[in-house]
Amino acid sequence: MESSQDKAKKGFKVHNTITGRLHEFDSPQKHPEVTIYLCGLTTYDYAHLGNMRGPILFDVFRKFLKVLGYKVKFVTNFTDVDDKVIKRANESGVDWESLTRKFTREYLLDLSALGIEHADVYPKVTFHIPDIIDYVREILDQDFAYVINGNVYFDVRKYHAERKNYGKLSRRNIDEMITESRTEFDENKRDELDFALWKSDPEVGWDSPWGKGRPGWHIECS
Repeated sequence: MESSQDKAKKGFKVHNTITGRLHEFDSPQKHPEVTIYLCGLTTYDYAHLGNMRGPILFDVFRKFLKVLGYKVKFVTNFTDVDDKVIKRANESGVDWESLTRKFTREYLLDLSALGIEHADVYPKVTFHIPDIIDYVREILDQDFAYVINGNVYFDVRKYHAERKNYGKLSRRNIDEMITESRTEFDENKRDELDFALWKSDPEVGWDSPWGKGRPGWHIECS
């Protein structure tokens, strides 16, 4: 009977969401190391069932790759500063750092209880503020963002007008995105589709070229 490693030498196919087609996945002999990134938890509460869907699916895929002989580096982040984190901390009467440390620990315990192998690296947003500031600056330099009152917003329509690919991965057009938008009303935004890359916040924030503030939720996983 053919072993898993022998089968892997022939490679296998994965579905590419962007193209909608199956593509050959290089064998371990051609591409021995695979890096997987999974957007992790916003640590303001206990994880719910939906939060665990990604870790379970990617844990299965990770173990599958290892059986075939690949070396896998698995990375998943913690969004440890966010509107929800700060709101919950204020409601609970605790500081936001303590709150996020607590729910990070609880999440890791939940992963172990479910038999999910822990990630190799758990980057936290608060450990990468300079990187995020550099990324926001790069987007501004490309003229795909604008600054208002110390806030930086991504200009969705301008980006789409030039690149023609916004929504390509989710296969949704801009009109559908407006109806399904999860962003809260913000009078500073030029368009309801735009989202914050950097939020002005004199209390919970870091120094930046746009004033003291913190990353917006959408860029924290980037």
